[in-house]
Parts: sequence; structure tokens; C-alpha cells
Amino acid sequence: MTGLKSVDIVGVGNIGSQAASHLARMPGTQVTIIDPDVCEVSNISGQEITPAAVGVPKAEFHAARLREINPAARIRAIALWVEQVPLGMLRADVILGAVDSPRTRAYLSEAAWRLGIPYVDAAIDGEDMLARIQVFVPGPTSACYACCDHRFAVDTVFRCDPGLDAARATPATQAPSTVGGLAAALLAIECAKVLGGEEDVLATDRRILIDARHHQHFVTRYERDSEQCRFDHESWSEDILPVDWKGGALPLADVLACGAEYLGGGGSLALGSLTLEVFKQPFATLLRCACGHAEDCLGLVGRLPVRGKTCPGCDQEMVAHAFDRADRLFTDEHAHSLNRSLASVGCLEGDIVTVTSTSETSEDVHLELTEKQEDRRSQNV
Repeated sequence: MTGLKSVDIVGVGNIGSQAASHLARMPGTQVTIIDPDVCEVSNISGQEITPAAVGVPKAEFHAARLREINPAARIRAIALWVEQVPLGMLRADVILGAVDSPRTRAYLSEAAWRLGIPYVDAAIDGEDMLARIQVFVPGPTSACYACCDHRFAVDTVFRCDPGLDAARATPATQAPSTVGGLAAALLAIECAKVLGGEEDVLATDRRILIDARHHQHFVTRYERDSEQCRFDHESWSEDILPVDWKGGALPLADVLACGAEYLGGGGSLALGSLTLEVFKQPFATLLRCACGHAEDCLGLVGRLPVRGKTCPGCDQEMVAHAFDRADRLFTDEHAHSLNRSLASVGCLEGDIVTVTSTSETSEDVHLELTEKQEDRRSQNV
């Protein structure tokens, strides 16, 4: 490996906590750890933590542990659900997934594909002592996670669900550390191959399954499912353009104007023919409480100020249900809100905003909110 390489590891439970140790020992590697959970007593039997870790956010505990292993390592901890992290902040040389939820796996596969970077996914079945690894590399004929496993649909979060946290939560596997350690080693090995440029020996478009109980090894090959897969397999890596979001003070209207300039060659497009969306972050347009109180709003569902908004009457959390959400803003429908700043609706630096023309051509442009006006189309952060 030459130069500084960057790795995101999402989930530091049974598999991820052990895989992280391997990453700290890879020379010249910068590691970002993403996990929203806190260490619990029940984690000690299957995860690489100590009793002293109980009550500490997992991301922070493992970041400190990796610095002890390698004081020279560059480690960043993010104690959030990965779906809440701005897409631009996930930019790395490879994303490693050690999560329980099929829905999160599908999200990571899509996020990595949009950024044009490999995604390595690991999973285990502790009861049957199975360890599984898959590698997804964006390409014109490559398969994504949804091509290989359509079952993630059973884990879909419906818009009538009361909260994203509960919907994301999955029962603890309670798997033994030995099986997690096996998957962690496989995850780290494939990661090292990606960082070392060994594309010819990567497990791309294959599922590697080790049955440790019966000493068997299975390899399943996959192809892109062009007929059933609901993902469009488009990569934005060469097309994401930076826009100075002015510390969050930039109005939504100015973002649309910037998009119109790129799309219309000088701003010839009318703002009324544009839509705006933030990658995988739906907007709440109305908040409701179980007591019947409702309030108009405009903000990203998983972010402040929408997240944690309480009812003034009964002090319960208010949520946006079903038709109270919108995947994108239509400039004619939400014209009265376009003077709102990006920060006021919950946007963060690193978010990637897509501005789309609703004309016959239906073109779009992807803008990354940043303080730096530099071309990031070929840059890894």
C-alpha cells in the first residue's frame, strides 16, 4: 500500500469490533468508525470490549482502543446511524459493513455505489456457525446488494412507522465471538485487497460462505439482475460538484439557482421547473402528536430541528407520518419556504443535494455542500 488510505467501518458489534483491530494494524490507514450504540454488559461475551466500556458510545470506545494499538493512526468516531451521516462524509477508499439489518446493508451498497467506491459486507449466523463475506464494486455489469438479495424488502421502514430508531433496531445476535472473529478476519482480508489494488482476487460478484461447524466452504456467483433490481446502478462519483453552503446560511433558493446554472448553461431554467432532494433524507412537511396536535414544518426527518420536536400540549415527541413526508421539494409547491437556510431544515456539511429539472429532458445535478470551493470529483477525503 502506498499513501494514506481511508476506510469506513459501519457497525462495531460482534464482527466490527474485532475487524477494527485489524484495520488499526494496517499501515497508512485512516479509519472512520460509525455506530450509534452504547456498550452494554451483554456485549462483553461476543464483542471486543471490556467491562470498563459499559455506558460508553461504541464508536468512541473503539476509536480510543485503535489509537492505543497504533498511536500514529488517524481515527474518527461518528456515533450516529449511518443513514444520518451526510453522504459526502462517507467518501473513502472502501466501506466495510458489519451490520445486522438488511435495510442498512442495502443503504450502504447504494451509498457506496453513488460515491463510486467498493463496499465489503460481512454477516454471521452464530447458531449454525456460518460466516459470510461479499464485495460490491461499482461497474457497468457488476451486481449490487439488491441484485443478490431481494429479501431486504421485508425490512423496509414504512412511512407510518413511529420512529426511525425503532425501525432500524434489530435483535442482538448473541453470536459467539469466535464466529464473529472469523467474519472479521475475512472482512479485513478483503479490505486489504481493495487498498492494495488486488482487484483480480477480490470476492466481487461472489458470496463466500464458511460453515465452521462442518468445515465447508461455499462460493456463490451473482450477476446484475437488470430485470428485478430496483436500483438504477448509477454512480455519481465523477459528477458531484461542490457548492459553498456558507456555514449553513445558504438559502434553498440559491441552491436551486446553482443547480439551474449547471443544468441550463447559465441559469436559463426557471426555478419553478426544478426539484430538490437530499440523498436518502426525506422532508417532513407536517408533524403530528398522538394527542391530535399538529404543526406545519419543513425539515429533514432524521435531523434537527424535526428530530426530537415535542408537543407543547403533552410533551410527547411529534413525528411525520405517511403523506406528511416528501422525498423531494417541488419549487412551485414549496415556494414559500425557499428562503429558508440549509441549516434551518437540517442540512449538514457533506450532504449531497440533487437538483432535477422537471422538463422533458429530466436532467439532474448533484451538489455537495461544503465550505471549500475545490473540485472533489476525483478526491477522496
